[in-house]
Amino acid sequence: MSKCLNLPLINTATEENGLTQTAIARQLGVTKAAVSKWLTGKSLPRAPELLKLGKLLNL
Repeated sequence: MSKCLNLPLINTATEENGLTQTAIARQLGVTKAAVSKWLTGKSLPRAPELLKLGKLLNL
């Protein structure tokens, strides 16, 4: 089973919630570079950050 994020859904939710990568990073306690890598599919967040991201984006 491959691991991946539903990037279109996450990017749409980010826009709908009026959040920037910087705002997401600040609220999750990670770097903007980490968020950028997640949102472009270059890396995956760890489970705790993934849960926080889902809650932040109302997913």
